[in-house]
Amino acid sequence: MQSRNTLASLTLMTVLGAILGQSTVALGQRNRDPLKVGDPAPGLSVDAWIEGAEISIEKDKTYVVMFWDSMTSSGHTDGETAKSMNRLRKLYELYGHKGLIVLVISPDDADRLGDLVNAQPQKLGFTIAADRRSATHRAWCKKAEVEELPVAFIVGKGEIMHIGQPRDPDFINILVQVISGRYDPTLQAEAQPKLDRARRSRKQKNYRLATKWYDEVITMDPRVFSMIALERFEMLLVDMDEYESAYEYAEENLIDRLFAADDKALRMLAVKISEDPALSADQRDLDVAALAAERSLELAGSRNPDALACAAGVHFHRGEYQEAIRLQTQAYFNARPTEKAVHKRLLSGYRQGSQAATAGK
Repeated sequence: MQSRNTLASLTLMTVLGAILGQSTVALGQRNRDPLKVGDPAPGLSVDAWIEGAEISIEKDKTYVVMFWDSMTSSGHTDGETAKSMNRLRKLYELYGHKGLIVLVISPDDADRLGDLVNAQPQKLGFTIAADRRSATHRAWCKKAEVEELPVAFIVGKGEIMHIGQPRDPDFINILVQVISGRYDPTLQAEAQPKLDRARRSRKQKNYRLATKWYDEVITMDPRVFSMIALERFEMLLVDMDEYESAYEYAEENLIDRLFAADDKALRMLAVKISEDPALSADQRDLDVAALAAERSLELAGSRNPDALACAAGVHFHRGEYQEAIRLQTQAYFNARPTEKAVHKRLLSGYRQGSQAATAGK
């Protein structure tokens, strides 16, 4: 085993890389009344706040609270570390302005952790805390009978919404649902066996059976499982190569029925079609994306910055640069102060894209 002095030479990027990629055995201990999904989130009794402002759990914000142990977090390659850190930063780019807070908690002493943070060429963005006495670890991990580290707790409305590994297939989906206020832990637990069957059948290319299980999950609650409906759409389009059937499903089942009164789900569909890297250029029907974005804007209202930005994005991908700039400008002026930076970056990108397109003619 490496000595603590040797481990001290690891960069923070290498240590934190384990958060999203490597599992280690925890010192879990059975509790008579374990912490579970639906329980109020425990407090944060850390020894020192190393990076970022001191925080507490508030009901109007969403948190990812990650625990890791640097003594067992070596062995990551630089490539894996970079991917892990990029994922964390991407979370902030997409959801930081929506109130997402990521807190990384380490049992290291404050001086060592501070040295690692100060050695970084740029700010990491998320909050880092030293938990040398392990008080917070006991209140969260041991109380939850955690068997692996690193582990992440998703917290919303002041309650534990999910406990698991950030690399789990559903982790990001659950996080997005919690942020959007559409996550139901009880319903998710009820649907999980069917969802597992759907994905297993999809992997085995038994698409008839996969469709059956997907539909059973979606009909449980189309709002809660809107992202599963998008997963079914992707299976039709990407896995089965059924372009016409996929967009018939998108228009008739999603836009006109399941998502008809759900402006956020309509935006998710528009973004899925126009931006998701899982789709190739010839798999994108930007007319359907535009229809979903327009319906979303109608439902949300002409001053809703998210709906305006969604419509702007679709117009940009259609090559309609001036309309994209017009809509994104409206989004910027209607956005909350905490959200303006995101909308400004998008507006700047559309202007640059327009200039590049004009210069290329």
